[in-house]
Amino acid sequence: MSRYLNQFIVLSLLVAAFVDFLPAKDKKDYSSARTLISRVQDDVKRASDYAVSQGGKNKDKEKKRYFEVQKQLSTLDRHLTQGKFDKGALDKAIGGVKSILDKGVISTQDRDALSQDLNDLHNLRATAG
Repeated sequence: MSRYLNQFIVLSLLVAAFVDFLPAKDKKDYSSARTLISRVQDDVKRASDYAVSQGGKNKDKEKKRYFEVQKQLSTLDRHLTQGKFDKGALDKAIGGVKSILDKGVISTQDRDALSQDLNDLHNLRATAG
């Protein structure tokens, strides 16, 4: 009898483990959106490093601008991991990247990368939202 109980327990654990790996029906897969957000975060970080290295009298303002954009992108990513597409968070992230492009001290390479990111974020909003 204990042999059957052990087999039942093992089988139950295997089924439970398998079910955990199945995507929830109400939870969408935003892996491609998360890949985009990760790329934008990397590009913002690189641009931030450049801006801070340039110094200047607006150094603290620059740091704050970049920090806020990273925070917005992180919030958006957190919502995506929960299977939620948050247009408001995406709009804030788009506005933040635009602010960096409009007002930030930025290298040519970073401007090109962030311009492409901004375009891709707009496309994400148009297709996923």
